[in-house]
Amino acid sequence: MAGVRLGALAQDVRGTVGDLVYSRNRSGPFVRARSTKPLATSDWRTIVQAGWNETGRMWREDLSEAQRDSWRIWAAAHPLPNKLGGTSILCAYSAYQQIRMRLYILGSYAPSAAPSTWAADDLGKISCYGYCISGGPYVVITCSSQLGINSGLWIYATPPIPQRLKLSSCDFGLCNLVNRALFPNPVTLQTEISARWPAATWSVGDRLAFRIASIQLPDGCMSQLQQTECILGAP
Repeated sequence: MAGVRLGALAQDVRGTVGDLVYSRNRSGPFVRARSTKPLATSDWRTIVQAGWNETGRMWREDLSEAQRDSWRIWAAAHPLPNKLGGTSILCAYSAYQQIRMRLYILGSYAPSAAPSTWAADDLGKISCYGYCISGGPYVVITCSSQLGINSGLWIYATPPIPQRLKLSSCDFGLCNLVNRALFPNPVTLQTEISARWPAATWSVGDRLAFRIASIQLPDGCMSQLQQTECILGAP
């Protein structure tokens, strides 16, 4: 193994630059190659990765140039909701990816041409309540809007939130992968939240938050995300 002599400028450098890590121990400064741990596999990660791979293949091989052009026009004119509650203007391929993955997670087919509508119906007023049963959450969410049979819900949830933590700092994760078709009025969540946050410990008094939108089938258009929260009570 070759030795590395550091110049005066690099004597006190610590941290990562590219693929190299600069550090110091009792013997002096040293440089080592950066190492990263592989991501742990899970059913969630496997399903999502398969969806991304298939989406890329469909864009390249299954869509005609005219269909890709329709996505370019649509994406430029229609900002899409994101998980932070805002909207983003995406390129044609990214817009196709996002809508196709929504439908894939809901167990529906991907559209070839761009959607004919801009967004799904608004959810109206949202209310929710929950209990802690058998070490996990049981949550019921109700929307005031009467959504049709071609609409479903797209739901992000949090693990237990410390009481003083702002919702803007919370980690929201999509819950639709366990029970793919989540339909409203009301929708019940139990295994979906526990499966999304398998390492979480749940108890009475835990605070949870949700970001929810309606999704139109088969277009994959989504309404603006709305936010609500609840405290888990005793059953």
